[in-house]
Amino acid sequence: MDVTTHEVRLGRVDVSFAVTRLRVKSQMSDRPKATLSLDTMRAPSSAIDLSADLSIVERTQNRAVFTGEITSATLVGQQLDLTAQTGMALSDEPVSDMNAFGMEALEMVRTLLVHAGLTQNQFSLEGLQVPELDYFEVVFPVHGLKTDERVYLAGVSFVPQRVLFASPWFAADLLRPSLRDAFAGFDTFVVVGVTATWATDAEELARARAVQALALIAVDARCSVVAGPGQVRRRYLRSDTRAVPALAEYCALRAVATGRGWIRETSSRSMLKPADLSAIPNFGALFTAGLPDDLKLTALSVYQAVTGEQTLTRNLALWDAVEFYAGTVKVPDVFTRSDQKVLLRQVVRATEWNADQRARLVEVKQMLNARPLLWRLRKRLVGDEVPFTDAEFGDLKRLRTSRNDTVHGRHTDGPTDTLVRSGVRLLSRAVVYSAARIAR
Repeated sequence: MDVTTHEVRLGRVDVSFAVTRLRVKSQMSDRPKATLSLDTMRAPSSAIDLSADLSIVERTQNRAVFTGEITSATLVGQQLDLTAQTGMALSDEPVSDMNAFGMEALEMVRTLLVHAGLTQNQFSLEGLQVPELDYFEVVFPVHGLKTDERVYLAGVSFVPQRVLFASPWFAADLLRPSLRDAFAGFDTFVVVGVTATWATDAEELARARAVQALALIAVDARCSVVAGPGQVRRRYLRSDTRAVPALAEYCALRAVATGRGWIRETSSRSMLKPADLSAIPNFGALFTAGLPDDLKLTALSVYQAVTGEQTLTRNLALWDAVEFYAGTVKVPDVFTRSDQKVLLRQVVRATEWNADQRARLVEVKQMLNARPLLWRLRKRLVGDEVPFTDAEFGDLKRLRTSRNDTVHGRHTDGPTDTLVRSGVRLLSRAVVYSAARIAR
């Protein structure tokens, strides 16, 4: 394939100028695959984010030739050899056990694509009709919680096994043996009602509400008083304060109007291919030489951003990582001590402000030399020689806006998983490059 007639991008970064070899192979029996080589002397390391999507476009007709993800990379001298394949989300996680009923064939295909991690703009199914708005009943088994009767809390209900299994739609003949055994192994379930068009959206909305209810239970159990607000008597058991209620990795879902739905295993993380430590040759040299606390805490927060269940909480963890990483940055003073004294005298003597306004101005004086978090982050990234692009930093700004909306009570649907993963990659890179700089 002529490299001069094709545009090659990793994420939003054009690396065409560095491509020395390019080949795309497509056949009926397999997903399209691309192999290419980059001259690393032409492409700065900051342009080569191997986790970003790879796209190849034929320039003259502006026709997409390939879109996919890098599956392997090998550096030989100054040449970086890459292999990429389309639709890796379909094989990243094994298909978990699922028993669907009443589902149209195309919606079932869409469901599998969404469960594989693809977003709506990453696939197109000809003939797929958007279903009517429907009311869904969604059920999740719960670890670490028990109840003998139905309990309503925060817009959801918690039921014991006997109540759930007595419901007509949860008949045993809907369950595969493996799922029947899995659901029978739990004592308590949370039932959530939501309105949605797609069943996948219903499950996501219900999960968020169920997790919120569990969070309230965990908070209440740790209140640790026997006379609550209004002197309401409460029972105290130490075992309650130690319990951690959590959703199990199963879900049952049914649309009331159409009757369609599924009972499925929601996660197969334990089945994922394990990471290979031998692929990290500098692991010992970088991370066993006594890292400073700021990098340890940054890494821990990034890990929480990786393992979290919801993008909102993952984004909050990511910004904890940014705080830890950028918090040690020293910045020169904009206002000297003498400048601040002069300003303070002027504020105290001012007659056009009332006492509250002057007191607030005195408080603000403490922030005169403070710099924005993103300014400090960029300064440390540059100082630690961490490669990053303007596009990646732009992603962080969007994540910051979402985080601020969350913590200040403004409505937000949260960032996309793609955006959070972009932030995770940059902060992960920051930890590794900073550790390498310390080890030198």
